[in-house]
Amino acid sequence: MDQEAIFKAISGIDVNTIDADIESAFGARLAELDKMLEGLDDLVNKIEGDLQNLDQPKPESPE
Repeated sequence: MDQEAIFKAISGIDVNTIDADIESAFGARLAELDKMLEGLDDLVNKIEGDLQNLDQPKPESPE
């Protein structure tokens, strides 16, 4: 008997089920991280655009 079979027989816990749960949770967290990074990229692009607009000379205002 291998160790996994012994563990399952003693504890009733299936290591494959645990591995699948971990993979699922990890995948969900990575998806959340991807969304957060996408939002961060959008924010950086907006800030860079705002900074470029600040660098542009302003037209002379009539007095």
